Amino acid sequence: MTSPKHTLPTHTPYDGSSKLFSIGLKPLDPAAWIEVDGHLLPYLAEKHRLYAEIPERVFVEEDGTRDAQQEVLDLLAAHLPERFPETHRLGGSGVEVAGAASRLPASLADAPLAKASL
Repeated sequence: MTSPKHTLPTHTPYDGSSKLFSIGLKPLDPAAWIEVDGHLLPYLAEKHRLYAEIPERVFVEEDGTRDAQQEVLDLLAAHLPERFPETHRLGGSGVEVAGAASRLPASLADAPLAKASL
């Protein structure tokens, strides 16, 4: 993984290259649906800080969405270690990111989508 630098985003849907109001209407390549860049660890550190300080303002879930949240977590757990073995691996508590903490506050520990965000 490279160190964070000022780089242009990979996807720039508002740069004029896509028709207006067509963003999100193209099929994704399942092998490239998630990207990892040199900002991964700083982004995760900031998420941890926000989860620790204001979890109720950072993550909100609708009732009845746990199955869908779990589906996202399962997809990420299958994809990330295979696609990005240098940064992600399966551990005892799910997907772990090398060099990053993975603990959630108790109030979020049971939410699959909160787990998926780290």
